[in-house]
Amino acid sequence: DPQAISRQAHQLKGSAQLLGLVGLARRARQIELEAGGTRESEGRAALVRLQADWDRAHTLCRELGLIP
Repeated sequence: DPQAISRQAHQLKGSAQLLGLVGLARRARQIELEAGGTRESEGRAALVRLQADWDRAHTLCRELGLIP
């Protein structure tokens, strides 16, 4: 459902911005804007890149002691 993907990406973008995770916010915004117009293969590739950004952000937060 493209609308659901767009909403989830929007929420992630906002959370990432609040935490100063610029790369993650940028990627989420890209997915938010493109959710309805991308082909399935492009959408999957975007999600793979988003996962990589999330993993980097999670590792950084853990290293900074922000999460256990």
